[in-house]
Amino acid sequence: MTTVRAAHALARFVVVAGLAADSYVHFDLAGTYSETGGVISEGVLFRAEAVLALLVAIVIVITGRRAAYIAALTVSASALAAMLVARYVDLGAIGPFPNVYDPAWFPEKVFAAIGEGLAGLAAAAGIAMHRGIIRKSRSGQRDLNAARTQSVITSDSE
Repeated sequence: MTTVRAAHALARFVVVAGLAADSYVHFDLAGTYSETGGVISEGVLFRAEAVLALLVAIVIVITGRRAAYIAALTVSASALAAMLVARYVDLGAIGPFPNVYDPAWFPEKVFAAIGEGLAGLAAAAGIAMHRGIIRKSRSGQRDLNAARTQSVITSDSE
């Protein structure tokens, strides 16, 4: 296994593990937060986040494509941003969404934050590696096409 493939496999593993941790924590806490809120409770938001993180993790496992890494970065970064805002800023209820202000850190919240952060960093690395792999394969394809063209030109001139 080349270094690039090993790094890509590591990034893929970290993204999946981070999203799985995020999904687990949100599913686990959803029941606790189901009673709070108005039209849309925090429990509903937690379940939606858990399902989305799980689906993106599955897509990463199955495909490992750049679009999947972009989705993973979007899910993990938005979840971490929402958690940090909910921790440090009391926005109050916004429309049908409840007030999600929660000024405490507890073990599951820390676990989810670490998972989301690592998943985001690994997804960014996956995107960057994918970009490098695509560039290399395209430049290799151009070189191959140029060699074929040169071969055809020299065989025609003989």
